[in-house]
Amino acid sequence: MARGAHGASKSHHSRQPNPHRGGIHKRSPAPRTEKDGDLIMDGIEEVAGRSTRGGRHGKHTPRGAARNSNINPQNLAKAIARNLDNTKTVNMRDAPRGPQRNTQPQNRFDKYDQIVVRGWKDSEAAKSADQGIPQLIAFIDRKASKETNLKLIQESQVRGDNLFIYTKEEDREKILRLNNYQFARAILSVELKREAKVSAIDIKSALKSMVLRRYNETEKLLDLSNLASDPDLERLGMFANQERTSKINAAIATVCEGIWPNNFRRNQAIQSLSFANSNLTSVTQISYFSQTFPKIRNLDLSNNNLDDLKALEPWSRKFRQLDQLILKGNKIETVPDFHLEIMKWFPKLRTLDAVQLRTDDQIVQTMNKIPVSPPIQDGDIDIAQSFITQFLPAFDQNRPAAVATFYTNTSVFSLNVKSRSSGNYDKKSWDKWLGMSRNLKKITSPHGQNQRYYTGLQDIEKCFSDMPTIQHPSFTEEREKWLMECKTVEGLPDPTGQAPYGVNGLVIDIHGEFQEFGSNNQVIATRSFDRKFILGPGEEPGSIKIIREMLTLRPYSGTSRFRPTISPQVHSEPDINTSIPEITLNNGIDVPAGLVVPAGFASPITGKPTEQLQRELITLELCKATRMTLEYAFQCLQETQWNLENAGIAFQTNKDKLPPNAFW
Repeated sequence: MARGAHGASKSHHSRQPNPHRGGIHKRSPAPRTEKDGDLIMDGIEEVAGRSTRGGRHGKHTPRGAARNSNINPQNLAKAIARNLDNTKTVNMRDAPRGPQRNTQPQNRFDKYDQIVVRGWKDSEAAKSADQGIPQLIAFIDRKASKETNLKLIQESQVRGDNLFIYTKEEDREKILRLNNYQFARAILSVELKREAKVSAIDIKSALKSMVLRRYNETEKLLDLSNLASDPDLERLGMFANQERTSKINAAIATVCEGIWPNNFRRNQAIQSLSFANSNLTSVTQISYFSQTFPKIRNLDLSNNNLDDLKALEPWSRKFRQLDQLILKGNKIETVPDFHLEIMKWFPKLRTLDAVQLRTDDQIVQTMNKIPVSPPIQDGDIDIAQSFITQFLPAFDQNRPAAVATFYTNTSVFSLNVKSRSSGNYDKKSWDKWLGMSRNLKKITSPHGQNQRYYTGLQDIEKCFSDMPTIQHPSFTEEREKWLMECKTVEGLPDPTGQAPYGVNGLVIDIHGEFQEFGSNNQVIATRSFDRKFILGPGEEPGSIKIIREMLTLRPYSGTSRFRPTISPQVHSEPDINTSIPEITLNNGIDVPAGLVVPAGFASPITGKPTEQLQRELITLELCKATRMTLEYAFQCLQETQWNLENAGIAFQTNKDKLPPNAFW
C-alpha cells in the first residue's frame, strides 16, 4: 500500500471495506464519550461554528466575503478532532448536511492492543526492498504462537523506525515475551504502547501551535514539510493510524482558517507553502490547501513521490497567481517536456526549479489572450482575439450598443437551446430561452423556424432584450474557462460592391460558460455555450461586422470536454452509439461537443466539392458512433472504400488494437 501524505504508514495485512463505517453525526450540546470517558471524534459538520456550506442557516456566502471572525475555540477544536478520527474521508467544504447515523467503532484499531517493535532496522533483513517486514511479522507470529498456522497479529503499520502491531488482549503477553529476542542478527525491543488519550482542546492547541511555529511572518511562508517527524504531532498520535493521517491536512487547513479567518487575511499572511519531504504521491492528499490559500505565489513540492503529470493534475486549474514552483527530487522531472504542460496549468508561473520559464512581458501577453485550439488557428488570431474581447463584455453590459457596433441590417442571428444535453432536465429553468430557440430537432415547421431566424438590427436587438442578464468569466483571470477556434473563410459578400468574387472573412468558434441572473440579481444558473461567428468587413474602412451568428446553450458541463487532457494509463473500451451532447451547426448538422472538428467541416461552404462534403458527413457519422477522432475515422473509411457499414465492422474487429489517442 502506497504511503500517504506526511509519512502515512504502511499496512501489511489486507483490509476489507466496511460499508457502515464513517458518516456525519448530528452535533449534540456536549461531546459524546465512550465508556472509558474518551471523546468520540465524528465526521466534521461544522468548522468554527459555521456549516461547511454557506452560513449558519444555509445561506451561501459570496466568494471572497469575510467569514465570521468570532471563532468559538471549543467548536473549532471539536471540528478538528472529529475530522481527524472519522474513518470516512470527508471534504470539509463538501460535507453533507443533516444528521448521519454511525453505529460503528470510530477506529478499527480500538479493539486491539498496540505493541511497538524497535530494533529491526538493524537486521540483515531490513536491507531488502520490503525492509524485511513480512519476514519479521511471520517471525513474531511463529515465535509467539509456537505454531505455524496461528495468527496473533491482526494489523501492522510501519512509522519511521517503529513497527506497530495490533493484537487481541488475550494474545498480548505471548508477543511481549519476545522482548530482547534476536531477529536476523538484530535484538528486538517489544513493548506495549499505551497511547495517551487526547482531548479535542489538546488537538486544536497542538495544531495551532505547530502552524504558528512553522509560520515565517517575514517571508510569509508556511512550512508544512515533513510533518511526520514533528515531535508535537507524533507525541499526540497524529500519525497513529492511516485514517488519522489522511485527515491531518484537512485539520490543519481548518486551523489556518481559524488563525486567519477570511480570504483577505489568508492571502495577505501566506504567499508561500512548502510540502517538501512529505511522501506525497499525489496533490490530492493536500488538496484542501488550494481552497484555503488559492493565491499563493510560491510552492515547494520537492523530494516527494510525484512520478508523473497525473500526480499534479488535480491542481492544474488552481493557484492562478503561482510564480515559482519547486519539483526537484520527484520522478516527474524525467517526463519529457513536462514543463510545457506545467506552463499551461499555471499561466503566471515564472520559474520552475530555479529555471526561468518566461519573462514578465510574456506573462502579460499570455494572460491577455484566450486559449486557441491548435489544429484550427489558420485564421487571423489577433483579429479574432480583439473581436471577442470587445464583443462579449459589450454583450454583458450594453446589448443595444453591441448590436449597433457589430451588426448590420443584413446580419443574421439564431439561438439553439440543447436543454437535455446532459444529466437532469429542468424545463422551467430554460423558459426564458426556449421561446427564442431554433433547435431544428424541436422546431420542425418552416413557419416556426423562420420566426426564430432574427435578421437585421431591429430583430436582433429585440431578441437580445428578451434574454436574461448574464455575465461571462474574465478573459485574464479565468482563461481556463475559454477556448477559441478561428479559420479564414473565402467568398463572403463585399458590402462595398468592389469585389465581385467576394472577400475573405473569419469563422470564429468560442466555447465557454456564463452565469445567469434572476430578477433579484442573484445567480440562478451556470450554463455552457458555443458561439459561432462569421465575420466580414463592414462598409466603413477597417470595420468588422457579424454576418451570421449562432449561439448554442446547454447545461453546464465544465471545460474538460473541449480541453486537451493527459492520456489515461488504462484505456476503457468505447461504447457504441452512446448518447453524446451535440452542437448544431448553421446547416443543422450535429457535432458531438467533445469532438474537435475544423470550422466549416461537414458544411456546404462555397467552392467545396460535393464528393468532399459527402465524405465529411460520413466521417462525422462514424466519429459519433465509435468515438474515434477525425483522423482515425477518416483512415478507417479510406481502407473500406468509404463504405460506412464495412467501416463499422472493421472498427469492431480492430478496436482493441487502437491506441488511447484514437478516441476523443
